[in-house]
Amino acid sequence: MAYQARANYVMSQGQFSAHVLLLHPLESAWCVATPLDMSRVAELDRSLEAVSTWLLELQRDYDLGSEAQLAKYGSVEKGLLNLGQMSYKVVVVPPCFSLRASTVTLLEAFMEVGGKVIVLHPEPWLVDGVPDAALEGLVRRADLIELNRDELLGALAKAVAPQLVLSDASGNPVPEVFVHHRLLAED
Repeated sequence: MAYQARANYVMSQGQFSAHVLLLHPLESAWCVATPLDMSRVAELDRSLEAVSTWLLELQRDYDLGSEAQLAKYGSVEKGLLNLGQMSYKVVVVPPCFSLRASTVTLLEAFMEVGGKVIVLHPEPWLVDGVPDAALEGLVRRADLIELNRDELLGALAKAVAPQLVLSDASGNPVPEVFVHHRLLAED
């Protein structure tokens, strides 16, 4: 019990720090969900779980963000995408079919000021559930990669330096160790 109390104390100090926002594909799930066939929703879920696991293995702290949150609380300022009190240098769009128009507008503004967007294949092709050629420009300007751990590692390495790297004695990353980076207030 004392260990849990100490761990809880440490995990509550300072503020969580993540450079990466992983967009949740809920809007796409709504586009393809039917009571008779949930296989495409399950496919989106498996892809999101894979990307989430890879980010943890790559020791990249991230937040999961919904498009509803972005529409209500999202903004772009000083080269960062802000969501509430958090700020991100990179947005990862997992495999999905559709994005909200407000999300497309925000991501375009983010890239205009140097923000990095990584889109994993299959890339979105619908805006608010309707085919929209405007999305092609966003995808073309983003870093489009396959659903692959090594490609995600390469894209993240180009986009932003990791906040923390844990490695073994040979200098190889240790994917079995996850990190949780927090910033403490200056004394």
